[in-house]
Amino acid sequence: MNFNFVSAKKSRKQIAFLMCVLIVVGSLILSVFVFTHPGHEHDTNGPNKSCTVCVYISTAENLLRSIAAAVIGAAFMFGCMMAVLLAFESSMLCAFDGSLVRMKVKLSN
Repeated sequence: MNFNFVSAKKSRKQIAFLMCVLIVVGSLILSVFVFTHPGHEHDTNGPNKSCTVCVYISTAENLLRSIAAAVIGAAFMFGCMMAVLLAFESSMLCAFDGSLVRMKVKLSN
């Protein structure tokens, strides 16, 4: 059985990208739903004589709050990582000279 790791890595990246797109589109749809239904007419057809639209709106708001917390945390961590990488970039370039002569690589057949 021949397994190609390059295509597997590419397909994983495509699946991850598709999942990110779906999360963004879903968040936008939820936001539109919440913003377009603030003054809806209340019906009492839900469980315990509650308004089903109000239940959906509160569920959507809770989901958006939890996604927003995760996105803010990820953005903060990404910013910290980039700051550290930029701070040490010049020192890393000077510390490692990647020439073959410096690494004492013998280039003979």
